[in-house]
Amino acid sequence: NFIRGWPARLRHAGMVRYPLPRGRGIFTYPENAADLAALADLVGRAGSQDQPILDLSGERALYYLLDRRPAVRCPDVSMLSAPPLMREALAQLDAHPPSVVILHGTKGLDEFDGVPNRVRIPEIMAWADAHYPVHMQVGRYDVALQIAPP
Repeated sequence: NFIRGWPARLRHAGMVRYPLPRGRGIFTYPENAADLAALADLVGRAGSQDQPILDLSGERALYYLLDRRPAVRCPDVSMLSAPPLMREALAQLDAHPPSVVILHGTKGLDEFDGVPNRVRIPEIMAWADAHYPVHMQVGRYDVALQIAPP
């Protein structure tokens, strides 16, 4: 099937270009493009370009695609379960709050080994719940904000 489908992939059948400048013209599926465009719009309205974001969805490419810095030094969610890194991340979040917290995205990435992030990093999830009470569904993304964007 992989070999038989190769010609269609070369023609990018059923695919569209990434809607973000950092996509640099590569192709993706229309649903993914729509989700990313909607997320980029919300992130742009929620804060200035120099404000970091916090991605807890497991889709680390979002930092690159949205052209935003991570709010913490260690953006790998699975690593944040280590107590020293969790304490460091909480201090960084308090000192420099992100414009948004992306809680969930592609199904399964936020529990890649069967452990949901609410169990893996409960202190960080509690911090997000306490500081970002507004939740919005943006395509496949569940995004938490401090206040509703303009």
